[in-house]
Amino acid sequence: MKMLSLPILKPYQIHNNGFMNIEKTFWICRHGKTEWNLEGRKQGHKDSPLAEDGKVQAETLAEFFSDKCGQLFSSSLGRAVSTAQYIYERNPQLGLHADDRLKEISFGDLDGFTSAEIEQMYPGIIDHFHDDPFNNRFPNGESYDDLLERGKSFLDALDVPEIRKVIIIAHEDINRILLTLLLDLPKEDAIRISHPNDVVYRVRGKVVACFKIDGTHLFNKLIMETDL
Repeated sequence: MKMLSLPILKPYQIHNNGFMNIEKTFWICRHGKTEWNLEGRKQGHKDSPLAEDGKVQAETLAEFFSDKCGQLFSSSLGRAVSTAQYIYERNPQLGLHADDRLKEISFGDLDGFTSAEIEQMYPGIIDHFHDDPFNNRFPNGESYDDLLERGKSFLDALDVPEIRKVIIIAHEDINRILLTLLLDLPKEDAIRISHPNDVVYRVRGKVVACFKIDGTHLFNKLIMETDL
């Protein structure tokens, strides 16, 4: 597999009165696989329950974080909260904070439809979106620039000394944005980052590490869409 060659990276740091820089550790996770994932439906701001495989993934993720410390944040969408609850039940000291800013990108009127159904209703709209995802939107949906605004707002809210280790349970598109921001990558790289349901990214200082949810350390690079 080919991996993205990362530049010299800048850690996401807090600045306390201009003189304190404290590196944080971020664990970036995706929710367990859902019924709509299996059907190939774009979930967006709608929801579907965790599939049986997704429940197993959530249980495995809970074991992964059973001995970790920090604070647990989740998208407010049900599939992410359901996954995060498995972790919280195993390790309640983490707490559980649901945040709307971690929601998946909205496909607007097309949430819940498959790509084939969307193409039938709006021929060419998927290619149009991918031509410039930072400015283009599905009808009444969001762009990647909208996600950037949400992602920046969320990370800025963590800009306090008492928060040092953060576990995030969210979705592929918003996770792409978070990784791009944390690693100070060009925003155009976001769309190329892949985040399967069974992979966890850890960002610590200048290093990004990639793990399977069973704890297997894969490598210290990002998985890119072209590698799959």
